[in-house]
Amino acid sequence: MNTFNSCGNITQLPHDLFDGIHGQATNAMFLGTFSFCTGLTEIPENLFSGISGAPAERMFDSTFYGCSGLVSIPGNLFSGISGEPATGMFGSTFRNCTGLTEIPEKLFARISGAPAENMYLATFEGCSSLVSIGDKLFGDISGNVQQGMFLQTFKNCSQLSGPSARTKSGKYLYEIWPDIIGGQGVDSCYWRATGLADYADIPDVWKK
Repeated sequence: MNTFNSCGNITQLPHDLFDGIHGQATNAMFLGTFSFCTGLTEIPENLFSGISGAPAERMFDSTFYGCSGLVSIPGNLFSGISGEPATGMFGSTFRNCTGLTEIPEKLFARISGAPAENMYLATFEGCSSLVSIGDKLFGDISGNVQQGMFLQTFKNCSQLSGPSARTKSGKYLYEIWPDIIGGQGVDSCYWRATGLADYADIPDVWKK
């Protein structure tokens, strides 16, 4: 937890940094690990490859929060994690990574099932250079709405274009929950993301 927090002079990470760690994720295991490492420019392929199995609560909460120099995310970064969502599992993971320009397709596609509270809370909030959301970003998530599940996920990603986020089966998030109302967990998900190709089709609660 917070192991390298605010280590602004770190520019690269060894690809084998966590090679000794194997098995299932545990609660908050990478919480804030590299947060505010502003000099970090890239994440090695397979950095978390030893971690596999079902998500754990807050496992990647704020892991790269504030890494403003980060320009890309490996597509296989979380490929070992599969199963039903856990509370806060990707809360603020890449929040305020202002140098990011795109999100890899299928980044979270192995996580499917019923929603959990705060599962993608502010995951990419403030990533002001993002221009695209990877195709089929999420797994096939459906079920009862949970508080904070997509709250502010892409808030202030004002350069986004192309389609909004979709599941593995190609459904838009708002197609799965078309009648959701304010205060039920998706408020401000796409706030200021007015360049999205389907912005006009997105219900207001997802945008305000």
